Amino acid sequence: MSHSFRPRILTVIAMVACLPACGGGAARTDAPDRAPVAGQLEPGDLPRPSPAAGQCLLALWTRTAAAKLFFAATDNPPTAQLQLDRRTLVLQRVSGDGPETRGHAGTQRYRGEGYELTVRISLDATRTIQDGAIVPDAAVEVREPSGWSNVIPASGLIACGS
Repeated sequence: MSHSFRPRILTVIAMVACLPACGGGAARTDAPDRAPVAGQLEPGDLPRPSPAAGQCLLALWTRTAAAKLFFAATDNPPTAQLQLDRRTLVLQRVSGDGPETRGHAGTQRYRGEGYELTVRISLDATRTIQDGAIVPDAAVEVREPSGWSNVIPASGLIACGS
């Protein structure tokens, strides 16, 4: 065996010996399929809402390859639905700050079921849609009852029923 080949074999042997200690060995049978990670939320997909006559709806989708409609809020009544971890949460709007478009402020806060949300939206003033507005950039900060916070980047629209 040549000397240049020996270091490679020793490196491979060391890596194989390390696998069980590094977690790369055989799967443990007592471990769950997917261990929950504290503070990690999984946005879901709400059914497609439709605003009632005289009502404006803010709908936000995740900014991922497979976009999911995870947040929908109405101006009247000022409530929101949030789909997280296979649960639909219903929250009440408690405040709104900044310029308002079709009943939705630039920053809105919601509470319910132990959760607190801060929703920040920015509108596209250069493009308009009939009876609504385009929301190219949004962020939904979710504070869980456990105290963990997550920010979900989003985009969407405001649509009003006629």
